[in-house]
Amino acid sequence: MNIEVHAIGPLLRRTINSIESLYGLSSSRWSADWDGESLVFGRAEVLKDELLELWNSPDRPSLELLAKLVWESAAIRRHDTVWLIRKYSPEASLILLLCVASGVPTETVLKADLSESQFLRLTSAVARLTDSPLGISVSPEDEHFGERLELARWAPGAEVGICDWILSPAEVRVAQRSELRIIALGDSPVETD
Repeated sequence: MNIEVHAIGPLLRRTINSIESLYGLSSSRWSADWDGESLVFGRAEVLKDELLELWNSPDRPSLELLAKLVWESAAIRRHDTVWLIRKYSPEASLILLLCVASGVPTETVLKADLSESQFLRLTSAVARLTDSPLGISVSPEDEHFGERLELARWAPGAEVGICDWILSPAEVRVAQRSELRIIALGDSPVETD
C-alpha cells in the first residue's frame, strides 16, 4: 500500500513533459521524471483521452471549483495543502488546476492551440505552483483514508485537505476526526474544521 504525499515539483515536471508530448515536442509517449530515488513514469500516452473524459464529464464544473479552492489554499493563501485525488491522474488533475488558475481553457491545451498570451499565463501559473506548499496524494477507494489524512497532516504538515470525490459516510466520519480542514465534493461541499 502506497499512501505517500507527493511533492509538487516532480509532479509538475511530469505534467510539463506530458504537455510537451501532447504538442509533439517530445518523441516519448511516456513522461518520466527522477524523483530522487527512482525513475517515475507518467501517463503522457493516455493523457489526451483522460483530458477529453474530464472535459466531457458532468463533474467538470465541480472539479474546476475544487481546483480553484486548491489554488486559493496553496498558491494564494500559502496554506500547507494536500490534494487527495481519486478521479484522474496527477498529470490530468494538475493540467486542470493550471488551466483554472491561468484562465486558459482545458480545451485549448487539448487542441494544442495555445496563443502566446495563454502560454505565458500557463507558465506563470506553473512557476507560482512550483513554490506553493501543495502536496498530492493519489487516494484510491480503500480502507486507508484515515491513514492518508494522518500522513498528510504529519509528514508535510498539511492544514487543508481537498478531495476530488464525494466522501462516503465512513470517510466523512474519518474526515471529521482528522486535524485537517477537509473540503470535498458533494451535494453541498463537505467542509470540516
